[in-house]
Amino acid sequence: MPLPISPFPLKIAAEIAAYYRDRGYWASCTPEDIMRLADSYDELHVWEQNVWAYYKKEDRYFSLDEVTNPQDGQFAVIVMGQKRIIRYKYQNGEWVYMQDELTS
Repeated sequence: MPLPISPFPLKIAAEIAAYYRDRGYWASCTPEDIMRLADSYDELHVWEQNVWAYYKKEDRYFSLDEVTNPQDGQFAVIVMGQKRIIRYKYQNGEWVYMQDELTS
């Protein structure tokens, strides 16, 4: 059953749809298409995390190797597969593990 459309989830769905269009996976993908496909808001959030990691937004990455010129105090959230993220903080020239988290 499609998720109800409201402004905040629709904004998330718009980012996901743009990713599919940019990557050439689905040329006509719309936010409404994404809302129809998502089974839950948790699933929508997981998709959003992966899109952010692809574009390196909101401190999300697929690997610490993708972080260029880290600054002391900088955070990185590593997206591991569909439902797991790992948080790190850069301190004194190295990445320090902070937290492991399931996203849904």
